[in-house]
Amino acid sequence: MPAVHRQYTRELYAEFHYFATWMPNVGLSLGDVGVLRDHRFDRMTSLTEMGVSFTSLEHPGRAEYSYSSTGKVEISVDGALSAPALPGGDSSVALTVAFSDACATYFRAAQCRSAVIGELPKLARDLRELRQAGEWRPEYVVVTEVVRAGPAVVLVSNQAGARARLRVTADSLPVPGIGAGGGLGASVASGLAASVIVADGEVTPLFRAAKLRRARGTNPRLIVRGPAADPGLVGASWDDFAGDPDTSGQG
Repeated sequence: MPAVHRQYTRELYAEFHYFATWMPNVGLSLGDVGVLRDHRFDRMTSLTEMGVSFTSLEHPGRAEYSYSSTGKVEISVDGALSAPALPGGDSSVALTVAFSDACATYFRAAQCRSAVIGELPKLARDLRELRQAGEWRPEYVVVTEVVRAGPAVVLVSNQAGARARLRVTADSLPVPGIGAGGGLGASVASGLAASVIVADGEVTPLFRAAKLRRARGTNPRLIVRGPAADPGLVGASWDDFAGDPDTSGQG
């Protein structure tokens, strides 16, 4: 069985075509520079700290991301939402998320906002200059997009029989059969490798990254996750990014 974090990041990559942070509460910012080791991003520096300027573009609108490992997650609701007993009180319901296997994921993120680095061809030129100056290491990657979410719930089981009990209010995170909104109550959990519950504030559970890769006899190209208009920008996956950045021409 794969390690918990590998299974988690691979499943979310396959579902959303984004890399996933591990642990899920790790904060990322546009322009963070680091290395990917064993499906984890280790921050080393940033474009700003290296003297590289870039533009930041915010995608309009909000999105919701929802994922459960197929056949391994069961959600049950104890009771139904009712009007609060007192003015200003919360109507709430107890929600139980149960896992039938290890390395299973329940992921739900609301009010997601995406921010990206603009002008990727310019970024490619800037990184080539850093490389020529000896300041850009071959294994470096740069975060080119972050998804900020809040509220959010991320649960990852460490064993079969793991479970988490949440208090969900009428204004809380959307859950199938309950409703929509923006806050969460406390949780009681057991058997979990990761449990991230954000009612107020935000997390950055998903991101995209780019790196320079040089095939033999060619100039380095900027390899990014996902489609791109520039012919020098090529899609890549977790395993692509783990390869030798200087000798492989595979995207």
